[in-house]
Amino acid sequence: MSDYLYESYKILDRVFRDKAYGGETLYKALENAENADVVYRIVMGVLERNEELDYIVSALTEKRPKNAVSIILKQGIYCLKYMDSLPDYAVVNNSVQLTKRIGKSSLAGFVNAVLKGARDGKYELPSGDGEEALAIKYNKPAWIVRKVISDYGRETGGKILSEKPFDGVHLRTNSLIYNDQRFERDMKDNGERYEKTATGYIAKISPLLKKLFIEGRITYQSYTSTLAVKALDVSDGMKVLDVCSAPGGKAVLIAEKNPSAEVTACDIHAHRVGLIGAYARRMHVDNVKPTLADGTQFNKQWESAFDRVLVDAPCSASGIMRKHPDILLNRKPEDVISLKNLQKKILHNAAKYVKSGGLLVYGTCSVFKEENEENVADFLKNENEFELFPSDCDGQYIPDGYVDGFYIRRMRRK
Repeated sequence: MSDYLYESYKILDRVFRDKAYGGETLYKALENAENADVVYRIVMGVLERNEELDYIVSALTEKRPKNAVSIILKQGIYCLKYMDSLPDYAVVNNSVQLTKRIGKSSLAGFVNAVLKGARDGKYELPSGDGEEALAIKYNKPAWIVRKVISDYGRETGGKILSEKPFDGVHLRTNSLIYNDQRFERDMKDNGERYEKTATGYIAKISPLLKKLFIEGRITYQSYTSTLAVKALDVSDGMKVLDVCSAPGGKAVLIAEKNPSAEVTACDIHAHRVGLIGAYARRMHVDNVKPTLADGTQFNKQWESAFDRVLVDAPCSASGIMRKHPDILLNRKPEDVISLKNLQKKILHNAAKYVKSGGLLVYGTCSVFKEENEENVADFLKNENEFELFPSDCDGQYIPDGYVDGFYIRRMRRK
């Protein structure tokens, strides 16, 4: 049996059964895989088309199979339908062998029959504009489709739901030890292509980029993340608090651009505080202070102590679901309500740390209005000392090319 189906199965099993983070699990597993490109495509394909594949499995079975066999069926159906480079007979036979390999020999015939039914098109996907049809069309859970279309309407909502990952990464140079001119020269000398953005570059991962990343000369950072930092408008010598900082990209960018600023970068989990420190060391930054702190708990020593406070709050991550389709697997409507309440607590608490005349920037990588506009409206209604103080970066960003779904709003303490 070809190993690619077994390798993809092991990754998907961790994601579906253990709720492992798909991207991290995938990249670690691919480091030494012989068929890395095929495995990557299968895993990402199954995650991106999970709603459709779930529907097909249900249509071809009387009783929903348990998780392990369901994964085998979904990846088999994906290969049959979307990977022309893999012969149908090989996909079916190898899936049957995989079923035996994981100790489910009694279900090998069942897997064989279902995959042959999928191969022969013995199912029909729903059509039209019904909820089930739209969930399959966009390959998003029905509740997310409802929420996005309710917030943005059919046209813009459809664009958000259907946007695909852009081909490449957004990166920026480290001005402490490198610069844009040298980066562009090095890229050209190595025959590599790039596209310049307002705050960095778009390029494809390559040995050169990996080397520059390890050396701290560049870092991968989303475009919208750099805009959140820009909105803070930090000057050298200021005291800055990044309340929900890990893994530390924004804090490091602030510190790099303002070497005499004092940047306190927090997270509630000790191992994630460690990530902030590692990020700062890689980027040769020494004015970031990684700090273990709960953003919902008041710290008297920080009261009115900071010129700038950034709250990039924990959120549904609905703005980056095109890049991380596994995010959707475990999200439920009630999760958004819980996250909204958490965001409000963090924002109201963080406001106490802003000096008079200081700035507070609130952001999320969400497109849900209740996590964004509604939270800010509630905040301003209850915090009379604050007012909107818009920057050029403020607004709701929707996924479009290299731009992620993101929300930024700047306020000032009077």
